[in-house]
Amino acid sequence: TISAEPADYSFRNYIAYAIYAPLYLAGPILTFNDYISQLKFKAASIEKPRTIRYGVRFLLVLLAMELILHFDYVGAISLANPVWGDYSAAQLSLLSFFNLHIIWLKLLLPW
Repeated sequence: TISAEPADYSFRNYIAYAIYAPLYLAGPILTFNDYISQLKFKAASIEKPRTIRYGVRFLLVLLAMELILHFDYVGAISLANPVWGDYSAAQLSLLSFFNLHIIWLKLLLPW
């Protein structure tokens, strides 16, 4: 990568880079120079309607996650050390399926 200009190495840019959320969610996925480059030159794929659709999708997924956690107690059942022999195969399958669904939603939200 091409080095950023000396004026770009400011305290403000350093703090902005240090608190950039994807660095903590997925590791250092871009260097400081790449971060500055993305600040200066916006990607052509970033459009307002697309961003609005993504925001609406995020809110719907968050709502679905909250509703499932509120009404389905699969997380509590799994952590309560139940006697698994008391459940039928169908009940265990549904318990596993909804638990997997919760995990999928948890991983979908940050990304």
